[in-house]
Amino acid sequence: STNLRMQIAAFFAFGAYFSYFWVRGNGQTLAMKTWRIRLVRTNGEHVRWPQALLRYFCSWMWFLPAMLASSAFGLQRWPMVAALGLGMMAWAMTVFLDPQRQFLHDRLAGTRLILLPPPGKGAK
Repeated sequence: STNLRMQIAAFFAFGAYFSYFWVRGNGQTLAMKTWRIRLVRTNGEHVRWPQALLRYFCSWMWFLPAMLASSAFGLQRWPMVAALGLGMMAWAMTVFLDPQRQFLHDRLAGTRLILLPPPGKGAK
């Protein structure tokens, strides 16, 4: 169907956007620059394509289990929103499984987020 094709196209477009910026954009999407966070490999080096793509696919675990459960149980509207919210909270809790407080998708991809220092006075 047209809807499915659009969803698949969006999935790959988002994947291309995030992966490109993580690899070619110094580990930062536009929003990450605002938040002063950078994605690096666990050894601190720049992210390479395999890690970027694996991180993107693994990050769908924020949503995929709840989406599949919603589909399997025929959830719609608010019950579906609740399932997505619970799934996202459960995935967010994986940060407590890591001693460095990294998300599970970062652990699986061999990446980590680092907080950059605030820009110095006079910096533009």
